Amino acid sequence: AADAMGASTEACAAAGGTLVRNYACPLARAVRAEPCVCHAMAAFFAEATGQPASAQCERSGRLTCQYLIKHAPAKTRRKR
Repeated sequence: AADAMGASTEACAAAGGTLVRNYACPLARAVRAEPCVCHAMAAFFAEATGQPASAQCERSGRLTCQYLIKHAPAKTRRKR
């Protein structure tokens, strides 16, 4: 979905979820001026996946936008 907006993303497994990295964020200019844009993108990923998501962006040097989409805990079966 983000690639349709001009992003260049990859997803990889991370502790407790999936990390989505965006190497060509179409909102990079806005993010540099207003870091809260990252929180809006995290909300986008949360809405798109139905799972909690948080911004994990790296702002030192070249901007790399990252979002951790948390996996729902596996339901355990209770023994009777």
